[in-house]
Amino acid sequence: MSDNWDVYFTTINDHFASILLDMGISGEAPDLDRPCLLYVWIKLNAPDEHGMISDQESESIHLIEDALAHEIGSSVRALHVGCVTREGRRELYFYGRSARGLQETVQQVMESIGTHRWMCDSKDDPGWEHYLQLMYPTSYDMQMMKNRQVVQLLYEEGDTLEKERTVFHWAYFSGESSRAQFINAIRQRGYSLDNELLSDTPEDPYPFGVSFQRADHVDWNSINDVTIELLELVDSLEGNYDGWETSVEKD
Repeated sequence: MSDNWDVYFTTINDHFASILLDMGISGEAPDLDRPCLLYVWIKLNAPDEHGMISDQESESIHLIEDALAHEIGSSVRALHVGCVTREGRRELYFYGRSARGLQETVQQVMESIGTHRWMCDSKDDPGWEHYLQLMYPTSYDMQMMKNRQVVQLLYEEGDTLEKERTVFHWAYFSGESSRAQFINAIRQRGYSLDNELLSDTPEDPYPFGVSFQRADHVDWNSINDVTIELLELVDSLEGNYDGWETSVEKD
């Protein structure tokens, strides 16, 4: 388990969901020594209107989660990789060599706490498909996670996030033609071109870059709308959107 955990919001089977994931282990997945997916589902006693953990239940759920992660890690030798909250339940996921001892370990923890209904099970998943395909964020989810991190940094610097300001962006492409199409498209959307960039690395799959700017609001919802539109445009040209930055604006 790494220290690089992050959360994002999505929908699963048309229901709102939050996914908390160990992002730091993605480069090592799948772990061939841990081919078994283990999971524990905990029924929430007082979910909010979206099926999420309410403030009144947050502390108890996190205490249960910490206890399960510790005991399953030490007794079953399984790696905790993430949690999903949806439809009034908290789902904990692990990968291990086998499910031997899972039922007994979970039962011992949950009976000692005695506050929530639960179930646990396991299945073979040597390719870590549940982690890599069902839990891992898409490129769009990942961009919104990055947006949240930048917005949080701005807020911590005293930015009220109310002022429109110049936002700088970067994108890269495999060929000059796709870059030219992109430049034409963003100009039609009100962006100004800063520079055309060219990588001097022979192995670079996206050597043709562009930096550009436009005045926008940078609260999380607004910057999500901006970057998702850019990401869709870049993806349509098989390029790589490389993010944004802006100035801190204080009253």
